[in-house]
Amino acid sequence: MTVSLALNRTPEVVRAFRITDQAIASLKQVPEDFVVEEIWQPQFSGDGEHLYLFIEKIGQNTPWVAKQLSKSFGVSEKTVGYSGLKDRQAVTRQWFSLPVPAQRAKKDPVIEGVRILQKARHSGKLRRGSHLGNSFQIRLRDLDADRVQLISRLGAVSEQGFPNYFGPQRFGHNGNNLRAGRQLAKARKLVGHPKRGFYLSAMRSSLFNQVLAAQMRAGNWSEIVDFYVPATGPMWGRGRPLSAEMGVDIENQVVADNAELCDLLEHGGLSQERRLLRQCPENFSWSFIEREAEGGLEREVEGKQQDLLLRFSLPPGSYATVLIDELLAIRPDAKEKATS
Repeated sequence: MTVSLALNRTPEVVRAFRITDQAIASLKQVPEDFVVEEIWQPQFSGDGEHLYLFIEKIGQNTPWVAKQLSKSFGVSEKTVGYSGLKDRQAVTRQWFSLPVPAQRAKKDPVIEGVRILQKARHSGKLRRGSHLGNSFQIRLRDLDADRVQLISRLGAVSEQGFPNYFGPQRFGHNGNNLRAGRQLAKARKLVGHPKRGFYLSAMRSSLFNQVLAAQMRAGNWSEIVDFYVPATGPMWGRGRPLSAEMGVDIENQVVADNAELCDLLEHGGLSQERRLLRQCPENFSWSFIEREAEGGLEREVEGKQQDLLLRFSLPPGSYATVLIDELLAIRPDAKEKATS
């Protein structure tokens, strides 16, 4: 196994159901192909110093929208709250909060790619991770796959779940966050760096992915997906290591092989946590869509398909792109968009 501080690429992924790259489709040809909406049931007080905005954004990332909101309302960018980061190349709907008095919140800001769907007032700032999860509607275009095998994988993911890897977007484009974090750590320049949190998160996630891949490689998938044993992997940090539910020797070996990284994470101020090795989508459904040759009409069919439409929900921190990877490969020309 590779020593983590020498990583120059994202960790290897060992899949549960998809063996080859013969099944392939295009992802995010247009933002409307990837629709994400936060699942949250807020109970607003109706008054208070914070303005809450439920925003639909297209082609913009979450921090950029937060920055534009802060400029529009004349508040510090640090005071803008949001629950989670959402994709840029997508249609996404999520909540933001700002400390804006009611008299200054009467006029909606005009921001490119942004539409305000709902407003409310509340006493406290919106904190990260407040939402219950995200619902997805994803269209995979120009599908080239064996239909019987694909349906089998769809059923397997629906019934058994999928390995809960961190997606490639966690590591930056071509793993840049891992490389940058490694270089800064070796030069002892990571402390105080403005992106320190991103780099530590990427390196911590790479350790988890290594453990999960090792468990998969050892043939422990049937154990990992046990509905009665919520098996977990390490989110490394300071404190006494939390025990693994299964595959203890495998996890210990990966941790030992990454001792230098573990030491870095411990001194980075992170605390020991655990993350599920398996994740199950909720309300999972799919349909095949064939585009008519004339008039651009579309209809759902049971015959030969062109596109695959997926609908499902995931808790915070789990990746729709990882679920998709268990079903089929994404064409190379779409991968950059998919990880943006």
